[in-house]
Amino acid sequence: MAEPVHKLEKEVRRLERLLNDRENIEDLVVRRVDDAMKHFKWSPPKMPRKDKSRKKEETCVVHLSDTQIGKLTTSYDSNIASKRIKKFGDTITKLVNNRRTGAKVENVVLMIGGDIVEGETIFSTQSWVVDSDLWDQAVKTAPKILSDLILHLASLFRNVHVTSVPGNHGRPAPKNSSASPRTNFDMIATEITRLMVSNTCKDDRITWDVDHDSFYSVTDVLGHKLLLIHGDQISGGGGLGGYPLTGLARKIAGWTGSIPENWEYIFLGHFHRPMSGVIQDKMFFANGTTESDNDFALEVIGESGRPCQRVIFINKE
Repeated sequence: MAEPVHKLEKEVRRLERLLNDRENIEDLVVRRVDDAMKHFKWSPPKMPRKDKSRKKEETCVVHLSDTQIGKLTTSYDSNIASKRIKKFGDTITKLVNNRRTGAKVENVVLMIGGDIVEGETIFSTQSWVVDSDLWDQAVKTAPKILSDLILHLASLFRNVHVTSVPGNHGRPAPKNSSASPRTNFDMIATEITRLMVSNTCKDDRITWDVDHDSFYSVTDVLGHKLLLIHGDQISGGGGLGGYPLTGLARKIAGWTGSIPENWEYIFLGHFHRPMSGVIQDKMFFANGTTESDNDFALEVIGESGRPCQRVIFINKE
């Protein structure tokens, strides 16, 4: 009996250490969030006036992904990422004001599609191409940038809905490591953003769907179901310019029957190349990146592209 008891005691001590480590990490996150809130102060955004016209209702859908905050290249770093995402917000304003000449656009859905942070251990030489560690990326820099964008949207729209999914760069370690699949710094950054925004905008016109553990989310927009994934689930098969359209087609076929929501549109990123089309009666929207030079896209897709993010408008029809 002595040996089983000894093993049990050893296992209890191991679990206690894990629990203490988790509590220490959670305490550290809370402290860093509190510190961030002290340094970042926003004024509550004013709600836009209600559009009382009889124009057709539309919802603006903003797809933000692959910002790789923390990455360092010859033409990109966290400061440039911040400026480009701010410019994205200004561009949304111009697009919406133009759209409002013919439609009633009072609501926006912000889909945060993963790879918001760059990470630090996803590949072997990554530590040489980052300008900050993962803690600063996920707990400080990305939440500030995301909060700025969300509060800007709240000044432009009467209602803002935010949904998010994790990307592969949000993982704390390489894919084949023993890290928990629930530990993803993209989701940590989004959750901290929720806390920061909620601390500034205390009404209920900003809603959130960021607590799920799944690789996907489905959002209803005026009766249409939008499926959001990051895109690292797709591999194999050639296509236009090397984009894995065959692999995407296989996933669409499988997810059409296995994802319970009756989704119509799929939004994805990961490959850093904007593209759209129809596969098996499902329309796909592939997003770009805020980077301006990227070795991954150059090697895999054959082009590096220019900074790009997506905005669409959906009506009932």
